[in-house]
Amino acid sequence: PYTTMSGRMMGQRYLNGITVRIDENAPSAAVEQSIINLLKMRHGTEDFFTINTDTIRQSIEKTTATMTLLISAIAVISLIV
Repeated sequence: PYTTMSGRMMGQRYLNGITVRIDENAPSAAVEQSIINLLKMRHGTEDFFTINTDTIRQSIEKTTATMTLLISAIAVISLIV
C-alpha cells in the first residue's frame, strides 16, 4: 500500500494528499462535503483542505466568456471606427 511505501522509502507516516474522481453525474459539491465530513470524523479536527477542480473549471469558463465578450466589443467598435 501507499502508506507502507511512504513510510519505508521517505520516512513519512502520513499522506500528503489524496485524489478523488467522481462520476460525471454526481454533484461535485455534495461529494466534496461528504468527503470533508468523513475526514473531520476520522481526524477529529479539520487539519486538511480540499480543492474542487469543478469550481476552478467553472471560474475559467466564466472568465473565458467575459474575455470573449470584451474582444467582441472591441472588434465591433473597431469596425465602426
